[in-house]
Amino acid sequence: MESALTARLRAMGRSVAWHWPAWLLGAVVGLAYFLSSPVAGDFWWFDASRHAMNSVFVYDFFAQGGWRDPIRAAKAYYDQYPGINIGFYPPFLYLVTAPLLGVFGVSHAVCQAVVSAFAALCAMAGYAWTRPLLGRAAACACGAMLVLVPEMALWGRQVQLDVPAVALLLWGVWALAKWLEAPRKRWLWLAALLLGCAMLTRVQTVLAWPLWLGVVALHPVAREQPWRLRLGATALYGLLSLPSVAAALYFAKVMGSLAGRMPDMPALWSWANWGWYAARMPEQLGIAATALLAVGLVVLVAWVAASGQAALRGRTGMALVLGLLAWLFFSVVSNKEPRFALPVLPFAMLASLLVIGHAAAAWPARRLGAMAGVGAQHSANLTASPLASTAASPAASTAAPTAASANAPPATSIAPSTTASSTASLGASPIAVAAVLVLFSAMVVEAWATHRWTEVPRVTGHREAAMLAAQLAPPDTRVMISAHRDGNFIFSLRTLGQRPDLAVRRADKLLVDMTIMRQLGIQDRGLNDADIRALLDRERVSVVVAQSAYLADQPSMQALDRLLASGCCFELRQTVPIQGQHRSDETALRVYVRRP
Repeated sequence: MESALTARLRAMGRSVAWHWPAWLLGAVVGLAYFLSSPVAGDFWWFDASRHAMNSVFVYDFFAQGGWRDPIRAAKAYYDQYPGINIGFYPPFLYLVTAPLLGVFGVSHAVCQAVVSAFAALCAMAGYAWTRPLLGRAAACACGAMLVLVPEMALWGRQVQLDVPAVALLLWGVWALAKWLEAPRKRWLWLAALLLGCAMLTRVQTVLAWPLWLGVVALHPVAREQPWRLRLGATALYGLLSLPSVAAALYFAKVMGSLAGRMPDMPALWSWANWGWYAARMPEQLGIAATALLAVGLVVLVAWVAASGQAALRGRTGMALVLGLLAWLFFSVVSNKEPRFALPVLPFAMLASLLVIGHAAAAWPARRLGAMAGVGAQHSANLTASPLASTAASPAASTAAPTAASANAPPATSIAPSTTASSTASLGASPIAVAAVLVLFSAMVVEAWATHRWTEVPRVTGHREAAMLAAQLAPPDTRVMISAHRDGNFIFSLRTLGQRPDLAVRRADKLLVDMTIMRQLGIQDRGLNDADIRALLDRERVSVVVAQSAYLADQPSMQALDRLLASGCCFELRQTVPIQGQHRSDETALRVYVRRP
């Protein structure tokens, strides 16, 4: 007789085999993302190199025994490679990447491969959300659609936190929905773990907390579960969230204006602010996906009007709630970039897809005048719960008020209507499947027409400058970098591995005082030519790599340029052009070597 563990492993194997389309989808997406991404130190977004460098720091920290004296090791590492900001961002992505750096070597390619794997998980999550309703083929198309949109395609091909956080959020909410469908404790623990890891990846995923608290505390199905289970899972979620919350509170004194008003941003209580992300939907999603949202909204309104109440069901409601919470959250945060609202995009798309699928599945029954019967058979009337009667309910009945039946089980005694159960007998509607495949085809054509997979932004030149500095610098000296993308240079110098004796000094740390970003304030340190010469001597700087016109309006940076141009103590050895999608003031890196 086989053991329980063997039986469970066998069952897991059968499940994996049954869902082979999802694994194939994930492999294709991950490979497509990786092969089209910058992987040679040519980071485009200035923060991407720092995220990669944070992973390298975690690897070096453990590989070099830094855990024996962590504070001293961290300070020494930053003194050598001042391109890390691990205290500013949560560490989950770095903790995941570090072991792979140990196995495959320290490189940009490994860091990008991890992000590409999370993009694959996003696509697989789209499959998991929609397969019970739409079937395998349409679910594969749905998963691919999530990662075809411009915003996902862009940030999934930079070493950024956004796509990994979205993947964890998608799977965490999916596990929470599974717990409501089949209340087994493992689903709740998995949901808490995944949502907590999402918080450990990007603090913006805090938007899922209201949904968690509402479901776990108020949902009828949840209230039937042991309170110790719900409290324990909530504690796990909270414990994993603490580092992100603590870091956000600590940096609030510097970044406090982000929750009030930022320069060049609309006032909090203005139409321009609350419609900021909505106005950028075509930019974020593309034309085809924006059309999908419009169609989904029209279908939802028509469906609600026809059924006489909020016609939400299972995961559809979950997706709608997350979309609403994300819109509210990111509208309150004044520092706006299109990528910040990335967590809302997959849920908005999934909500539209599921609404269309549910409406199409019920449409024949409605035409025959049997919509009420379908609702009574396949939905649980959850209006007894205050939470369930609003959009915050993850499942609401599709039945009209007249569909209530004396034989229907009470709302508090059964799991809610779900895509896994209530739509199984309805089957995947050919209308919905056809609509999904048409939209998917339109998104593929749009991605091909806009060269989304061939024109990925990247910036080159910093790696070449790092190689040159490594060749020219004498032993046990320092290199000064003065450039907007100094992180690219620092990462390349470390990953080249040729000169572990070299340390880096950043001109924008020594010559000016800048608070995270220029918009939050910059102050010149008032150094003249003689001061800078003394500084370079004191720091034992043997090579200076200076970007043309970097912070050229600051007097101390002007003094550095004058000193280098004078030829008194440094000579220009080579000029490395900066190429790619860079700012207009980034043209070249000048490499200077100290005269004997």
